[in-house]
Amino acid sequence: EINPDLAGAYIGRGNCYRHKGNFDQAVKEYRKALDIRPDHAWTYVNLGSAWLRSGDFDQAINHYTKALEIDPTLSEAYMGRASTYRYKGDYERSIADYTKAIRIDSKNAFVYWLRGVNQSKIKKYDNAIADHNRAIELKPEDARFYCSRGYAYMKTEKYDRAIADFIKAQNLNPEYFLAYNNHAWLLATCPEDEFRNGSKALKLAQKSVELNSNWYTLGTLAAAYAEMGEFKPAVKYQKKSLSLLDAKNSKRLIDKDEEIETSKKYLNH
Repeated sequence: EINPDLAGAYIGRGNCYRHKGNFDQAVKEYRKALDIRPDHAWTYVNLGSAWLRSGDFDQAINHYTKALEIDPTLSEAYMGRASTYRYKGDYERSIADYTKAIRIDSKNAFVYWLRGVNQSKIKKYDNAIADHNRAIELKPEDARFYCSRGYAYMKTEKYDRAIADFIKAQNLNPEYFLAYNNHAWLLATCPEDEFRNGSKALKLAQKSVELNSNWYTLGTLAAAYAEMGEFKPAVKYQKKSLSLLDAKNSKRLIDKDEEIETSKKYLNH
């Protein structure tokens, strides 16, 4: 007889490989565990996670689904499948799975936050704000929740509330680049003049780029320079932003369609 304890050893080794980024080897170890315990739902969750992180979304969905066939009360499997749908851009299915996870575990602030992010993706901003409110009730010290709620407030033209949330996020986590980035974008591009502040937007955008230089923070920096009337650096940083833009990743974190359209105006200035 095969010692069933060996399944745990294979799972443990698979977890080590997965955390080290060796997803192919992790998959091999998890499959060895399934040879011993084919009805172990958590092993399918681990496989789903390995496939997700390796970028094979269809395999990830298949394995999370298998885990749920074995144990339909496993909220982590719904969360994993929801995340996979989110990376595929299928926000409706992602929201549905996060909702199922919440029904099982209604005290998980992280799931409300992720569902709220997806609600913003499909422009259901009131739903997003409600989810972020609940996430903040459960875990009021997480900067990400305020930043995401601030984004939803910004999109619903509640600019004073958005600014307050961005500042709160910055205070909670001074290293959270997205809080500075979103705040800068609002101050540089807001359609209401009373909220426009080019010099402050520039400082915030520079801080964001200092923390994490990527295509969207550089695009925000360009917007701040443009608001200041400094079009030469605006064009410089927008060109750099667009050169880094990877269409495969452009759907992640926040909706930047508006920024891309604005960037074209700078380039044509």
